[in-house]
Amino acid sequence: MTTLGTKLRKFRTVAKLSQQEIADKLNIRQATYSNWEKGETKPSLDHIIKLSEVFNVPVQEFLPTSNVYIHNQENNDNAMGINFGLDDKDLQKILEPIHLLIQQNNSQNEIIKNLLEQNKELIELLKNKK
Repeated sequence: MTTLGTKLRKFRTVAKLSQQEIADKLNIRQATYSNWEKGETKPSLDHIIKLSEVFNVPVQEFLPTSNVYIHNQENNDNAMGINFGLDDKDLQKILEPIHLLIQQNNSQNEIIKNLLEQNKELIELLKNKK
């Protein structure tokens, strides 16, 4: 299994960025980032989200994938789910920005819908003036 530090080093190398450049983008010390790559410490979920943006990869690239199990609510003997070893607080930190993006998207869709409706009305008015 590839470690988080190995993934960070790989993504940084592919992006042709130094540890200092990544640290600057995250507003952290270079030593902190170096410790992540060496596996001495791990980034917070906030930093994982920022790393996914810097490297332009999905957040899932940085989440642990061990502890996979199957769970069926009707029958505990069968598998139907995945456990990433994250607690509710960690999941909330991951899902909150996604939820906000969905809300923004819905708001923007509503604005576009209203603008289209207004444009249809204007077109009808212009047609009737001819």
